[in-house]
Amino acid sequence: MNVLDAGIEGVRSITQPCQLVILVPVAAAVVAGRASWRVVVAAVSGIAVGGWLFITRAIVVGDAAIRWSSLIVICAFGVLLWRRARTPGDLRAAPAVEAVLAAAVGLVTTTWWRPCVGEQLGELLTRGPNEPWATLPASVAFMVGMSTPILAIGLIRAAWQPTPRVAMTLGFVAAGAGLLLGLSVVSGQHGEVVATLFEWSQP
Repeated sequence: MNVLDAGIEGVRSITQPCQLVILVPVAAAVVAGRASWRVVVAAVSGIAVGGWLFITRAIVVGDAAIRWSSLIVICAFGVLLWRRARTPGDLRAAPAVEAVLAAAVGLVTTTWWRPCVGEQLGELLTRGPNEPWATLPASVAFMVGMSTPILAIGLIRAAWQPTPRVAMTLGFVAAGAGLLLGLSVVSGQHGEVVATLFEWSQP
């Protein structure tokens, strides 16, 4: 299985609305976590691990898994919201706890995923349950490629250097949006969330 091809397909998949159900909450967690490179790397790592677990069926995805993952997302964004309120103007590198929270959001929101299947991902989904370790490199490459928008947030943050007031506003908005998204999913609105994100992605 070609790792490079899997990574390229992951990058191309960004244009597909199926990936938004992961990328939107993770992007919110990254922004709420001050978008330092520590937080960005943690978030992408969470997506990569969660994607591999999804592909190998190590986690059985059903309503129960989605509800439990939503509770974790709610808790993560609740803590991020509290931290932003506590230190609103702090633009230093994010503490380790914010990186852990971003990684948790990246990991568990892969249970919300309903992938649009291309050639490489289709092969991964077919082989993954029977060959989990053999498909690990390509699975990670696909998920990292899919996470390119998250990496872009880190680059923008590094180049822009927002003022404390702007950073505070962005952090509150992102954390609040992520909290509402988690609440909507845990209340049984997963299908509606997916449909809404699909509509947002349309030109």
